[in-house]
Amino acid sequence: MPGGSVPEVVRDGISGYVCKSVRQMANRALDLNISPFVVRGYVEENCSIEKMVERYVALYRNAVHDSNADRVA
Repeated sequence: MPGGSVPEVVRDGISGYVCKSVRQMANRALDLNISPFVVRGYVEENCSIEKMVERYVALYRNAVHDSNADRVA
């Protein structure tokens, strides 16, 4: 289901499926056509410690920048 961090972690059709209902999820479970090698590559490329640190640093920089911009204005 597309709640929480699912859209950030699951790339529909690549590392899993983002379903909108339990029925859709059950139907997907009947025909799982996802390569474990593709999932592994996706995870290594997008969810490594280095990538997560890079994203958090960018997020914090943006937050500090936005906070400072509000003070100047």
